[in-house]
Amino acid sequence: MKEVPKGLQLWLEIIVDGSREFMKETMKQDKPTNRLHPFVLTIMLLFLVGNLISFIPGLSSITFHGEALYRTATTDYNMVFVLALAFLIVAQAINIYTGGFFGYIKRFINFKTPLDFILGFFEIIGEIAKLISVSFRFFGNAFAAEVLIAVLLFIFPYILPLPFMMILLLSSIVQPAVFALLIMIYIQMSIVDPAEAKGNASE
Repeated sequence: MKEVPKGLQLWLEIIVDGSREFMKETMKQDKPTNRLHPFVLTIMLLFLVGNLISFIPGLSSITFHGEALYRTATTDYNMVFVLALAFLIVAQAINIYTGGFFGYIKRFINFKTPLDFILGFFEIIGEIAKLISVSFRFFGNAFAAEVLIAVLLFIFPYILPLPFMMILLLSSIVQPAVFALLIMIYIQMSIVDPAEAKGNASE
């Protein structure tokens, strides 16, 4: 590591520092940003590297027992679902940490009035919907693009697929950033203001 970075260290510092500053501007809080930035950046880089590896020429032609040795990370719903589940668990943990355990339970189970009980039921549906919407959103985008490229390569194997492959390359770079941004927004929504937590506790 050098005090004046060059080469790979320079690019790594640009990614780390730039993403931290962006996250700090989004969340408006320093302490949560410093704690959660490594988690969000790790998921973003995992998606980015997983997507870009698929553009290595000839990689998809390497097979093992008739199956491709590597496929684009986001075209495997299992991986996307697990990552979406991981961030949802982190969001719930943050909600419990900042709002208290009983305040968290009160979001979903509240018998104070019939309306509060119904709203709690919809809160549960909302949390499940986040998991489904985020995972299917990115799985669908990546899988549809890969299927389109495969069909075009089969029908027009030379020039026509190139523009679509450039679009797929751009999507492979933008998609992880959008996924990370959604994670930041959901996490920010999970942070309970201390005054609000105190009011819930007094009730």
